[in-house]
Amino acid sequence: MRLTSLPLIVLFGLVPVLRAADTCEANFKTSGDPRNGASFETFVTIRGLDNHNALGQMEKIAMDKGFKVGAEDYSGTVGTLTLIQKSTFMHQGFPITVTADKATSEIHIATRLNRGQTAKPEDIRSGMCGMLTQVTAGAEGDAIAAEARAKTHTDEVVNIKAMDLADKVRRDFNQRMRQSDIDITSAKYVGRTYRVDGQVSSVGMPEMLSAPPTTVMLFFQTKRDPNLLTGYDTRMNITLACEVPVSQIAYLKGLRPGDYATLTGKVKSVSPNAVPMSVILTDCMPATSTN
Repeated sequence: MRLTSLPLIVLFGLVPVLRAADTCEANFKTSGDPRNGASFETFVTIRGLDNHNALGQMEKIAMDKGFKVGAEDYSGTVGTLTLIQKSTFMHQGFPITVTADKATSEIHIATRLNRGQTAKPEDIRSGMCGMLTQVTAGAEGDAIAAEARAKTHTDEVVNIKAMDLADKVRRDFNQRMRQSDIDITSAKYVGRTYRVDGQVSSVGMPEMLSAPPTTVMLFFQTKRDPNLLTGYDTRMNITLACEVPVSQIAYLKGLRPGDYATLTGKVKSVSPNAVPMSVILTDCMPATSTN
């Protein structure tokens, strides 16, 4: 197998830092067989760390270094941000995960290279620590985070029609075949919150399930009429579904196929290799209005 060595400027968009925090460098770990794609990770502890604040700062740092910013996701005290190292003519891109935990005051960064790519661990360590050590707590960090989100809009709800979201996902994955590209494209969606408006295809009611459910699936219509002018490919069908809490069963029972519905939810998964490909949103709640 031919291994491709990545220069530091490609890996983390910066030159080696002159000084990185000793703790960050000491916490650095590498694992895995480089032939399959080695993994790298490290972390720092920042007193008074706020997870939302920290991830916002990382968005600013990442944009300054040429990364594409993916989605944020929060669960309890832990926030997760996906960054995307863009592909170039010579090198495949790859996702990078940043995790900030308010309870432990730790912020982690981790990535895995693509199969066949190699890099010097010291270069990766320098790049990662050069990013993490720019994060700060307090008012200064709040200002940096706010500036970043004014550009990335990662904390905003995206208003979109069901057909348009399906078309967007269909276009993104129709041109991407390699697993690394699938991972990168998925990172654009997973964790992002959408307010989806469209016509109902069907609703999976509890009585149709073998176990007592906690959620009910609502499926949106995503098939357009064949139209040569739009270039729509009827072979690229997609399932767009919302996991709705069973507490909303009264609302769901009032919906019939073809009725319009607007729900707000967070993308749980994108499965481009499924037949048909699927996008699943979770924690979906009926929206009171549409824009």
